[in-house]
Amino acid sequence: MTMAAKVELTESDQNREWSLPQQQGSHDLIGRITSIQHYDEAIKMYLDYGSENENDEVAWIQNHIKMRRCVFYIPSESEDNRDICQCGYHKMDHDQIAIDFSRKEVESLKTKLKWDFQTHTETVPTNAFGEIKFVGFGGNTAKFIRACEQTNKSTVLNLMMNVWGMEMPNLLISVTGGAQNFNMKPRLRDVFRRGLMKAAHSTGAWIISGGTNTGVMKHVGKAIKDHGLTATNQKPVVAIGIAPWGVIQNRNALEANKGSRPARYRIEEHLNPNECFLDPNHSHFILVDNGTQHKYATEIPFRAELERKISEMPTDTDAVSVPIVILVLEGGPGTLETVQNALKQNTPAVIVKGSGRVADILSYAFKYAETVEVDAKDKQGIAIKITEKHLSPSLEAEIHKQMKDIKFCPDQDIDVNMQRIKDCLAKSELIHIFEWDSGTGARDIDVAMLKALLKANKNQVMDQLKLALAWNRIDIAKSEIFTDDKRWTTGSLDDIMLRAIQLNRVDFVELFLDNGVCLKEFLTIKRLLLLYNNVSSRNLLKILFNKMWQKRGEKHIKEISLKEVGMLIQDLLGDYYVPYYNSDDRYASNDLEKFQDGPQNPMGEKCMSKGQAVAA
Repeated sequence: MTMAAKVELTESDQNREWSLPQQQGSHDLIGRITSIQHYDEAIKMYLDYGSENENDEVAWIQNHIKMRRCVFYIPSESEDNRDICQCGYHKMDHDQIAIDFSRKEVESLKTKLKWDFQTHTETVPTNAFGEIKFVGFGGNTAKFIRACEQTNKSTVLNLMMNVWGMEMPNLLISVTGGAQNFNMKPRLRDVFRRGLMKAAHSTGAWIISGGTNTGVMKHVGKAIKDHGLTATNQKPVVAIGIAPWGVIQNRNALEANKGSRPARYRIEEHLNPNECFLDPNHSHFILVDNGTQHKYATEIPFRAELERKISEMPTDTDAVSVPIVILVLEGGPGTLETVQNALKQNTPAVIVKGSGRVADILSYAFKYAETVEVDAKDKQGIAIKITEKHLSPSLEAEIHKQMKDIKFCPDQDIDVNMQRIKDCLAKSELIHIFEWDSGTGARDIDVAMLKALLKANKNQVMDQLKLALAWNRIDIAKSEIFTDDKRWTTGSLDDIMLRAIQLNRVDFVELFLDNGVCLKEFLTIKRLLLLYNNVSSRNLLKILFNKMWQKRGEKHIKEISLKEVGMLIQDLLGDYYVPYYNSDDRYASNDLEKFQDGPQNPMGEKCMSKGQAVAA
C-alpha cells in the first residue's frame, strides 16, 4: 500500500493537517535479516508497519469521506411499488424511525411528498473502501471508495494522490458513451482500443470512464487488458471508473466499516434489472452515492467537477495545467448531458462519427449547422473572434425526426435534449469530429485528441507547443504550430527548449534550433546548472558523480556545480586534461540565484552549431 507523508485537508478542519507515516517497503525490512533467527522479528516488523498505515488510512477516510442514506421513507407514487421508497430502496432497508417520522410528516402536511436527496438523506462515514479483488480474473485488484456526491473535490484529490499514491497525470482522457452493450464494428473497436492506449502511454494519462462492465466502459477495460498482455515492461494504465453506487450489482460485497483488504467481488452471468457489474480491468473506482438505488446518471455532476479539479493541477511536463479531452462514442441522453457539461467547462470533445446514436446526431448537427462569428475573450481576457454553429429551423426539424426514429429519448424529453445539442454547437470551436472510416482513422484517434486540444488552445501558442512536446508529436508541431506565417521572438522558445532537453526530445531540440534558438544566448550558467541538477538518480551521469564523490571520501552532494562537472571530466580523462570549468572560481558555486538568465555562455563567445548542441 502506498502512503504519503502528509495529507492536507480541505473540509471542516481545513486548517489542520493529518500526518500519515511514510511506509517502509517490505524489501527494506526483509533486507535487515542477517540470520534465520531474525526472520520472525523482521516479519513482525513488516506486519506492524502495514497495520499502522492501514489504521491511518482508515481513520482519514472515515473522517473525511462520507456516504448517504435515506432517513425519510416516502412511498413510491407507483401503485405496483408501494413498498419501495422514492429513493429506490425497499421499505425494509429503512430504519423504523425513518418510517414513523415520514408517516407523521405526511399526515401533518396532508399532501404528497416529493423525495429529495438533500432533504431526505443524511451523511455518515463511508462503509465501503479499500481494495477489490475480482474473483476469476487472474487476481486483478483495484482501489475503491464509496463517496457522497457532495464530497469536496479537493478532498477526493487528496485521497487519490496522497492515500492511494497515484502519480500526477500529464493528460486526462474522459471517455463517455453507450452505457449498455452496443455493437461496435470490429475496425472501430480496433481503432478505439489502439488509439486510446497509444495516447495514454505516450503522455502518462489518466483515463476516466463510467467504470462498469457494459458499453463503452467495457471496451475501455478490454483495451487496457489487451495492452497489458503485450506491453509487460510498461507502467500499468491508470483507468478510473466513476459510477453510481446504487446501480452496482453485488455492492454488498464491498461493504466493511474498517475497509476491505481486499473485498472479493464476483461478476456473474445473471444481471439484475437496473444494475451492472464493475469492470475488472479498471485500476480505481469512485462510487458516487446520493442515497438512491437503481438511478443512473446521478454521478454526472460529480464527475464533471472532479475532472475540472484535476485539469487545474500543474503537470510534470510543464504545461500550465493538466490538459483534458472528452472522447465520445455512441451514447444516449446521459452522454449528451455529459458532453454539454464538459463543453461548458471549455473541455474539448472528440466525437467519433459512425459509432451511433448521440455521436452521430452531434456529428450531423456539426456538419450542417450554420457557422457564425461572435466576439469572445481568451484565457487572458483578451478580446478575440470565435465561431459558433446555429441550427436552422429545417435542420432542427430533421434532428428532431432522427431522435424520434431511433427512440433516443421519451417524446417529452426531446425539447430538453434539442437544447443540449444547441448548447454544444455554441461551443463548436471545442468540437472535433473523428471519422474513423475515412481511410486513415486506424492510426489517428490519438492524433484527433491532440488536434482537439490544439484547436481549443489556438490562441495560446506556447500551450499548444507544450502539448505537442508532452505527446512527443514532432509531426504535429511542424504542421500545426511552426507554420510559415509564425515568427518567434528572441528568447520566446528558451523555456520550452530547456524542457525538451530535460525530456531528451532530440527532434524538438533540432526544431527549436532551426527556428531561432542560439546556444550562445540560451546556454547560460544558470540553465546548465538546472540541467545537471535535474538529472535522474538512475542516469549514468549521476552514477559517475556518486562514484567520484565516494572515491574522494565525500558524502552525497545535493547540488552540482560546474566545477564538480570539470572535476568529473578530469577524473575520467586523466590529469593531463585541465577542464575549462576549473580555471575560474565562479564555477565553484551551485547557487542558482547568483546567476541570472542572460549572455553568460560558459563555453565562451562562440555560438554552438546545431550539430554540436544535439551531440552535447
